[in-house]
Amino acid sequence: MDDSTYKQLKETGLPEGLSKHKALERLASFVNRAGDLGDKQALTQAIDFLEPHTDASSDGTVRAHAQFFLGNAWRHLRDLEVQSGNEEWAWKNDPLEQETLCLRRALAASATSEASVPICAILINLGNALSHIGRPVEAIEYYDQALRQDSEFAMAIGNRALAMSYYASALYDSCQRALMLKLAHPLV
Repeated sequence: MDDSTYKQLKETGLPEGLSKHKALERLASFVNRAGDLGDKQALTQAIDFLEPHTDASSDGTVRAHAQFFLGNAWRHLRDLEVQSGNEEWAWKNDPLEQETLCLRRALAASATSEASVPICAILINLGNALSHIGRPVEAIEYYDQALRQDSEFAMAIGNRALAMSYYASALYDSCQRALMLKLAHPLV
């Protein structure tokens, strides 16, 4: 998304008359650009723009994409908290909770959708969120699901290896730890 389109969308919102699919395409670019720029206001605005596309009246494809893009917006907001040093390991972390919830909803909506939905990306992002909160076993399961969709997906392979090495570091038995690391090593 170029700067003028980004600025226009930020100032005036989506133009009238766009199809839901075209609007989602533009919002996906807006979320990515806002995340790249670290623009918290635009990310919050993108969340507001995406919410109407998540209702039950939208078809499964629209809901899956909207929830996926919402999850990405929340992830960018979480990243901004980390960069600013405001992220604390607290019981309540709204961006992380919202990110996980949106990605789970995207996955559920994609199961009812017949059109192309970025299932691998949804699975990997959900695995990343779970790995971030110290749930590597669940994260590995999501990476495995992504690899069943596309066995050559490099991000799934690499993130699976990282989750396995993280999990290995938490094992108390050195033999189990060594075995887990041995299984993770060929993946990187």
